[in-house]
Amino acid sequence: MAAGCNTLLFTFVFLLLAGTECLAQLHGSLTPGNNFQLGGTQRIAGNNHENMEASLGLGGNTNGVQGNWNLDYNKGRNSAGIFGSHSLPGPDNTVGARGNLNLFSGQKDRFDVSAFGSQSTNNVKQFGTGLHFNEHSFSATRTNQPGAGSQTRLDGSANLFKTPSNRLDLNAFKSRTQPVGSPSFGSHGAGLNWNNANGHGASAGFDRTPAIKETNLYARGRANLWQSKNRQTSLDAFGSASRTVSGPRRGNTNYNAGFGLSHRF
Repeated sequence: MAAGCNTLLFTFVFLLLAGTECLAQLHGSLTPGNNFQLGGTQRIAGNNHENMEASLGLGGNTNGVQGNWNLDYNKGRNSAGIFGSHSLPGPDNTVGARGNLNLFSGQKDRFDVSAFGSQSTNNVKQFGTGLHFNEHSFSATRTNQPGAGSQTRLDGSANLFKTPSNRLDLNAFKSRTQPVGSPSFGSHGAGLNWNNANGHGASAGFDRTPAIKETNLYARGRANLWQSKNRQTSLDAFGSASRTVSGPRRGNTNYNAGFGLSHRF
C-alpha cells in the first residue's frame, strides 16, 4: 500500500512539474564514482506570500538510485507539506508529512516550531519535532524499526559567527539506541561548520560510542574553483578524511576527494 501510494504521488508531482512551461529552478552535479544529483523546484500557484511548491530530486551511483519528491504549502513563514522517496534496487519507499509554525517574528528575532512524521515500506517509523530561534535550533527524533530496535536522537546547532559572506556554526548530537534483545548504548559528538558565500566550506568534528570505547575524528572541505559570470555553472573540489583513534577499529582511516560540476537553469 505504501509503495503504490508513494509511486502515485511521485508521478503526480512529476506531472505537475512537467506541466509547467519550465522549472523555476533546476540543478545537478556529477562527481567521481559515478555519483550524480539532479533536482528541480517549481511554484505551482500563488505569490511570494502564499504559494504551493513542488520539487523532485534524483540521485545515485552504480549501486542504485533514489528519487524524492516534496509538495509544500507556504503562507508567510508557516508551511505544511508531504514528502516521499523511492529507491532502486529494493524497492524502499517512504512517505511522510511535515509542518512549520512561526510563533514570533520581529525585526531581528524569529521563533519557530516544526514537526514531521514518516513511514517506510518495511514499517520503519520516524517522527520528531524541533525548535528554531534565529540562527539556533534544537530537534528530537525517534526511529522505530520492528525486529531491529529503536533510536532516540537529540541534535543542536548554534551560530557562533555570521557576516554577509561567512558563517561559523557549532553542531552537537546525542543518541540512545536500543537493539532488540541487546543492551542499549549511546553515542555523542560535536563539530564546527564554516561556510563562505563564494562556495567554500569546511567542517571538523568527532563522534564517540562509550560502550565500545570508540572515537572517530573527521574533516571535510570544499572549494569553488570556477563560476560562470551568471553563477549558474560552477566547478568545485572537495575532500574528506576520517580516522578511528580508539576502540576495536582503531587506526582505520578513510580518504575521499574529487571534483563536482553543477549547473542551475
